[in-house]
Amino acid sequence: MVADSLSPNVAAFISGAVMFALSAVGYAYLRNRHAADMEGVRRERGLAEQQIEEEQARLRDYAEVSSDWFWETDSEQRFTRFSGHIFDALGVHSNPGPCRHLSQGDSE
Repeated sequence: MVADSLSPNVAAFISGAVMFALSAVGYAYLRNRHAADMEGVRRERGLAEQQIEEEQARLRDYAEVSSDWFWETDSEQRFTRFSGHIFDALGVHSNPGPCRHLSQGDSE
């Protein structure tokens, strides 16, 4: 057998060279795989950000042309945000104060 006829130093050198080559191939594969995965993540994130921007623009357009008042509440049913139209209609030109629970009504 050829391996038996090689000196231990030559056999160790060949074994090391093979291991180095396999490591280099494995590293290149993993590097390329990681780059492809990251490109997919960037592409998906870009699409998601574009969808969010389009949805925000659509809702902003709707709110600007609507004569209705809009408000948001949190999970505790406290007012968290009002459309600007409600402040104009009520003659309020600043933040009216802390948010209240819907069931509290007007306590003043």
